[in-house]
Amino acid sequence: MGRILVRGGHILSMDPRIGILEQGDILIEDGVIAQIAPSIPVTDAEIIDATDHIVAPGLIDTHRHTWQALLRGLATDMTTSEYLVRVRFGISRAYQPADIKLGNTLGALDALNGGVTTILDFSHSINTPAMLTRRSKAYATQVSARCSATASSKAHLTHLPISRRCRACQRL
Repeated sequence: MGRILVRGGHILSMDPRIGILEQGDILIEDGVIAQIAPSIPVTDAEIIDATDHIVAPGLIDTHRHTWQALLRGLATDMTTSEYLVRVRFGISRAYQPADIKLGNTLGALDALNGGVTTILDFSHSINTPAMLTRRSKAYATQVSARCSATASSKAHLTHLPISRRCRACQRL
């Protein structure tokens, strides 16, 4: 991976020892933050000019439905009961593996676009163990890195043979 220097950004460190730096540098070595300081004299790193930019850690979203990215704006004026009937027990049953893959991909990209780097995903479109088995390949290709944090799928994962689960979920 090498070394990367994020130079001259307004740093919101979230670390009380470092605080907020009006202008500072962040040195990243092999994918790990090695140093944060007002100025880091480095010449052997890829430089990212962060002048006039805020540099902050990724946000955490503890309740996201990535599969619903394809339905954005559909249920904005529905009551909870209407949502359950029309979306959760209606549209989600028509979802196919390609829909799950596309929804999860777009939902994850949307999260990243908003600065969210960690999510707890509620995958309500996987309704039965049989549906999970049919959809698991498409779904797992997008969420294998985060599916250990998939809340509603945990009960269904136990119905899959351990060999069919991603490595992170084999312990469930």
